[in-house]
Amino acid sequence: MKRTIARDIVIALILLIGGSASLMTFFNAQTMLQNEKRQMERRADEYLSNLRISMELPVWTIDRDNIRNIADFHMRNEDMAMLRVLEYPDMTVLYENSRPREGEIIARSGDIVHDGNVIARVELGLSPEGYDSSARKMVSSTFITLLVVLLVATTVTGALLRKILKRPLDELIAGVQRISQGDYNYRMPDPPQEEMRAIVKEVDVMAREVRKREQSLRDLNTQLENEVHERERTEKEALRLHNLLKNVTDSMPSLLVVVDNQGRVTQWNPQAEHETGRPAAEALGLPLAEAAPELAAQADNVRMATATRQPRETLKVPVRRDKHIRYKDITVYPLLSGDVVEGAVVRVDDVTERVRIEEMMVQTEKMMSVGGLAAGMAHEINNPLGGILQAVQNMERRLSPGMPANDRVAEALGTTVQTVRDYLAERKILPMIEGIRDSGVRAARIVQNMLNFSRKSESQMAPQDINALLDDTVELASSDYDLKKQYDFRKIHINREYQADMPSTPCTRTEIEQVILNLLKNSAQAMALTPVPGRKPTITLRTGVRDGHAVIEVRDNGPGMDEATRKRVFEPFFTTKDPGIGTGLGLSVSYFIITNNHGGRFLVDSSPDAGTVFTILLPLR
Repeated sequence: MKRTIARDIVIALILLIGGSASLMTFFNAQTMLQNEKRQMERRADEYLSNLRISMELPVWTIDRDNIRNIADFHMRNEDMAMLRVLEYPDMTVLYENSRPREGEIIARSGDIVHDGNVIARVELGLSPEGYDSSARKMVSSTFITLLVVLLVATTVTGALLRKILKRPLDELIAGVQRISQGDYNYRMPDPPQEEMRAIVKEVDVMAREVRKREQSLRDLNTQLENEVHERERTEKEALRLHNLLKNVTDSMPSLLVVVDNQGRVTQWNPQAEHETGRPAAEALGLPLAEAAPELAAQADNVRMATATRQPRETLKVPVRRDKHIRYKDITVYPLLSGDVVEGAVVRVDDVTERVRIEEMMVQTEKMMSVGGLAAGMAHEINNPLGGILQAVQNMERRLSPGMPANDRVAEALGTTVQTVRDYLAERKILPMIEGIRDSGVRAARIVQNMLNFSRKSESQMAPQDINALLDDTVELASSDYDLKKQYDFRKIHINREYQADMPSTPCTRTEIEQVILNLLKNSAQAMALTPVPGRKPTITLRTGVRDGHAVIEVRDNGPGMDEATRKRVFEPFFTTKDPGIGTGLGLSVSYFIITNNHGGRFLVDSSPDAGTVFTILLPLR
């Protein structure tokens, strides 16, 4: 239902009349109840007085029939709820009667006296139940009458209000609607009420003012439309240029940051978001050093570039990220707008791969030089090594007991070979001789590794039983003297998981044995030098067939490698061992043997505390 002034006035009158009538009804009912209660109390006193007089003689003569007749006569009154007569002194009940009633009981009691002596006691109670019922009926009828009067008053009032207010208000509303629709020349009729005439007058004044302002707005709107069209054209061109510039900067793989003259970031391309992990919304407005800490050192270059209006360049800047070193070329360009410097553009290019390629080229040139010198070095070094090893071998033979030539010379000198050996052992000369021999053998192996790395082996391939080859290599590793310097193979569990029906694999047996032996040696040394608590050193050898290749896995449960080490294990001369223990050629030579000599693949998978797995794949054809 819509809310109207007439409706609000009617509701207010209803509430006012209804509230007043309710209060009047309530107070009238309370007054009636109080009056009736006082009448009941007077009636109770009258009943008590009559009973005391009428009961005096029957009680004195103990005429029970007369006592009952008098009492029953009084009990016929509807408001009598209880009547009892008690004889003194033992309070014997001479009469007692009562009716069940609800609500309050008005009780009275008094003594019956004869010749100045108390002979009995009368107790009675009156109930206002009948009056309550009549009072409620009176209140109900009063309330119903009030509702009828209220309904009639509301109806009459509503009709009068509609006649007095509705027509003028409808005319006012219709006039305002016409004015709101643009008919500013419309004049509303004068209503009879003074208040309504004041409203109509103000509405007319408002219509005239609106008409004037509307004309002004039309003129202004025409002017604004022309300006808006020109601005839209300018903004579209600026937006096109901005989008073009943004697309260019967003498409570039370089990190691009634009800063103003105060060094605060004004542009931040997607590559900057990717490399710094900071969204553009967060970076804009921040100082360059705060938005990109790795560019904090470029603050001086930004100042120099804007001051001299010349680019500033810093090449191959090392940046550590995720435990890896990345190399960056950083160039700072002054941002010019005509003759005005508005800031600078910082461009960062990742040149890590280029630097690594350059380093690989340098390393390749070194390795080519090593390869070219290897043959000459082998001749120049192997000859003295051969002489040293032969001299050591002759020294050991001429110090060996049981040889007739040795015994004759010792006897001629008045001693024995064993005495000489005891002297040499006591002076620790025999261990020195053994050290000379071991060093010579080690030097010979280093030279041989260099030769293997620089030239293709001339050994011929032949079908081999890979399972048997692995068993022979493990046997060789467990009996090799040099291996026992750092570890004891007897303390390493070798777990064999061979495929039973492995096909014969074409390979050069000695080269594959060299590769497997090198892997066993590296695993054993790693587990011995960095043992993992609670983990028994174990090497697992596994064979199988995958995609036309024989697969050999050498897995250990040692300390493993981090990602940076894993990526460089096959590089020549790269080693994590202490000086004098490793040369860094073992795995690079092994990689050369597998990939170049056999056309296979050599893979490594490792992570810290998770062990290392080397996987060799050899073509079956």
